Amino acid sequence: MKNGFLFFLLLLLASCAQIVIPVGGPKDVTPPSVTKEIPENKSLDFNGKNIRITFDEYVVLANPNDNIFFSPPLKNQPSYLLRGKILHIKINDTLHVNKTYNIAFSNAIKDYTEGNMLPFYLYSFSTGSYIDTFMVSGRIIDAKTIDPMENILVLLYDQNIDSLPFTELPSYITKSQKNGSFEFKHIAEGDYKIIALKDINNNMLYDLVTEGIAFCDTLVRAKCMGPAVADTAKKESTMPEKDRDEIGKEEILTLSLFVQEDTVQRLLKVNVPQKDVYQIPYKRPFQMRQVRPLGNDYPGYVERIGITNDTLFWYFKQPVVDSLLYEITLDGKQIDTIELMPSKALRQRGRGKKEETNPFVVSHSNAGNLFQPLTLHFSLPVLQKDTVPVIVISTKKNGGDTLLRHYVQPENYAMSLPLPFEMEEKVPYVVILRDSIFTTINGYTNDSIAIKFNSKSEKDYGNLTMEYEVLNPELDYIISLENVKGFVIQQDIINTSKAISYMHLTPGDYKIRVIEDRNKNGRWDTGNYHWKLQPEKLYFYDKTITIRGYWDLEEEMKVGQ
Repeated sequence: MKNGFLFFLLLLLASCAQIVIPVGGPKDVTPPSVTKEIPENKSLDFNGKNIRITFDEYVVLANPNDNIFFSPPLKNQPSYLLRGKILHIKINDTLHVNKTYNIAFSNAIKDYTEGNMLPFYLYSFSTGSYIDTFMVSGRIIDAKTIDPMENILVLLYDQNIDSLPFTELPSYITKSQKNGSFEFKHIAEGDYKIIALKDINNNMLYDLVTEGIAFCDTLVRAKCMGPAVADTAKKESTMPEKDRDEIGKEEILTLSLFVQEDTVQRLLKVNVPQKDVYQIPYKRPFQMRQVRPLGNDYPGYVERIGITNDTLFWYFKQPVVDSLLYEITLDGKQIDTIELMPSKALRQRGRGKKEETNPFVVSHSNAGNLFQPLTLHFSLPVLQKDTVPVIVISTKKNGGDTLLRHYVQPENYAMSLPLPFEMEEKVPYVVILRDSIFTTINGYTNDSIAIKFNSKSEKDYGNLTMEYEVLNPELDYIISLENVKGFVIQQDIINTSKAISYMHLTPGDYKIRVIEDRNKNGRWDTGNYHWKLQPEKLYFYDKTITIRGYWDLEEEMKVGQ
């Protein structure tokens, strides 16, 4: 009986004992690391077809065909197979004799559990008796923003032929990292043509107009990494010792990646932002346009052209009830036929979206601003108005004032109206406009409007004076003061040294952007590889400008670096 009880007790304890995976503790943020390579990294006289790389944990491959690069490139894609912690690479090509090969893993390996990425890993081997000991490094930036660019292919060619990026695979290939940097290691000594490419179709050729490209105006000289890795018959570097001493002292090679301008004009998709309003965008700006209706008794409309001169806005005076056909000719040569569908049909296509009872919307800007007038903005063009009555109510501790002011809307088909009036500092205001003051071209009127705000004071603004020293007066420089979101506050074009004042700025952080306007057309221009034309240089003031209220700031900047 006693033995039976002990057996029952042991059985009960065993049934309660469960293996539980430990929980808690710090999260794993360490990327995988390589523990073994067969053959060893930097092996000589390689004549095999298989490479095995072992990691310290279970890993997964992330798009190996896009993120693992053989350099020099192979004609046939290698095969990749993961077994446990071991990556097997099978070479499906015939390798060149006496050649150093590099396998670059760029964000191609991540651990199985947490997805921690191994940013970069380089495996090298030679089919000859030495490993090449030269390198090229630099960085890739966006030509339009100068931000670093990640995952951009960088291509080296051992010949200096302009057509190479269109027709031939490179001699060496790598990829830029998160900070825009790139590095070729273990390459042969020599001068190289260098190209960076945002390769949309993954063929290592510059064959799409939408692909970004960057290039260097001159050949790039490979630099010595250090002592050669070789056997007793090792190949010594032929670089003079004085040149080796200069390594690291030179400026970083910077390539500015741009998208070549598409010079073909084309009509884009016509949009309908609201009832009886049609937005007709084009790929490029235009100078002149002619419109010919392809029908009779078409309703009239008011046309506006966008500020970038590439979009037509048509505001129809009567509802569009039938489809309309128009022929548009741009700059005397671009001819397009467009069909405008009636708004009712568009609403039906929009899955029964309820029509707005009144599409006319009045918004406003600059409320409370001491130095810019309160401005009304209209969603539809409004008719000319001789008298616009506006009630302005101010509320102060010692009482308030109510004023009736009258404004004139002098422009027919206007899209905005400023309402300037003198304000006292730090006072609550209400601006009231009754309903039906404004009438649009198609008969809609406004609802009543009440705008409440507190006026600011002079202490809510700061001033900035920038002293610009122009180093190269042969160029024009487009100087832009921008807020942190990139909105341009003020823009000036200069070609001589001068001071520019920026008055009544809202406190906050600002930046100064400079464009070297080589062709003096008042805008930034992209590059062209066919014409060997680099994009216009763009750079920023080297520090953020912080504006404080009731404060005058003075800064200096050299322009034309």
